[in-house]
Amino acid sequence: MESSLLEILEREARTAAKGAKLLAGMVRERPFLCNWQITYRCNLKCDICSFWRDPPSAREELDLDGVRAVAERLKPFAPLMLSMAGGEPLLRRDLPEIARLLARDHWFSLITNGWFLTRDLAERLYDAGLQDIHVSLDYADPDRHDEQRGVKGSFARAVTALELLRDLRPDRRHRVHIMAVL
Repeated sequence: MESSLLEILEREARTAAKGAKLLAGMVRERPFLCNWQITYRCNLKCDICSFWRDPPSAREELDLDGVRAVAERLKPFAPLMLSMAGGEPLLRRDLPEIARLLARDHWFSLITNGWFLTRDLAERLYDAGLQDIHVSLDYADPDRHDEQRGVKGSFARAVTALELLRDLRPDRRHRVHIMAVL
């Protein structure tokens, strides 16, 4: 669906206003970054993490109403650079709704291993207001990466996710990052 010129201008104005408020908050030394682990569930078995050893249940996570309540409590700090991570946040089926809810007031970014990313999900996340996304890729060597992540094929899935996100991003301001554990 193509946006009208008026919709594009309104979106640009909201983005500029949010950026100006974020910069003003930084200058005034207000909090500007929030890292939120939306789930501890993960599909990988990374050497660097223990979440997978004692996997929690999805029932232990905040539901959308709980996320909404936290979002309300974060409003006085808006806009924040809000980084959503996990575990693996793409395991949350309601992630596009969470992104839409939080991106209204904040710069919404996501950290993922890329395994569950599809074209449809990437489009829905960008449409919901995703600004930045970070895909974990620890080594240029697929075997070393897969060994570190504990699941064969994780390198290929991460690279596919990076390419898909790069190709689908709405514009250059929507950044796609590689994140590596050193």
